Amino acid sequence: MDQFELSQTTPHNEPCAQVGDPNYTMYARMETRAFINQLIRENGTPPEGVEFRITKNPHDFGTYLDVAIRFDENEDEQADYAYKVEGNTPEKWDVLAIKELKELGYPLLEKRAEEFEVAVFDDFDDSNAEVIIGGLSFEEAEKLAKKLFATGKHYGVEIIDSDPDNMESIVWIAVQSETTKITPKDDDEFIDPAGGRGLHSHV
Repeated sequence: MDQFELSQTTPHNEPCAQVGDPNYTMYARMETRAFINQLIRENGTPPEGVEFRITKNPHDFGTYLDVAIRFDENEDEQADYAYKVEGNTPEKWDVLAIKELKELGYPLLEKRAEEFEVAVFDDFDDSNAEVIIGGLSFEEAEKLAKKLFATGKHYGVEIIDSDPDNMESIVWIAVQSETTKITPKDDDEFIDPAGGRGLHSHV
């Protein structure tokens, strides 16, 4: 049997447990289980003979955990799957992984950078808004949203918080209308330039 390690316990752009931390092993085990589950969701059920494993490896500051794939190089289906996983490791936790980690009490999710999506819509009903891009900081999203809004090609542009637990996920919205404006909350910024355009910011 053949085996290679992915040299990671979390997606590329996520915080991970650090060797030497008193709770390292507990947190790293949470990570590896959630990571393996996400890899299977994204790459499909492993063919018979392929096994994900959690390995222990020596380090100057202790023992660190890793995710490995065990397979038979001589079996094409197994090898194809293993190399597909190796070349397709995710950048971010997916929604189900986040849910799993929260249920386990994994604390490092609090260190994740907030991410936002920019969406456009072409009539008063924004329920059919089309997401243009995601994975942006608020500053990046705001810059793009204002640029899209300034083109005048869309009825409205909005910024959406990617956090699935945020019950008020639309954090910024701008609409172009002669008759419709968005009423801000007392603590919100509201700009009403010429042309009847309203800018409502929850941030």
